[in-house]
Amino acid sequence: LVWSPRRRRLVNAWAADHAHNLAGATPLIALDMYEHSYHMDFGAKAGAYVDAFMQDLSWTTAEAAFTRLGA
Repeated sequence: LVWSPRRRRLVNAWAADHAHNLAGATPLIALDMYEHSYHMDFGAKAGAYVDAFMQDLSWTTAEAAFTRLGA
């Protein structure tokens, strides 16, 4: 999830195959879905990795970062 100052809104961004397509935006929440990110702890269970990420995600911290941007 990024803040796009040009669009003046939040954007759900997808960066595929090592493409860094977040130019001009500020990341607020990022989840690395490459296999190296979860395989050691979750094996092939990518869904369990996402569940753990969502459970640990601090929406308060994300909101504070969003507020600091003056958005």
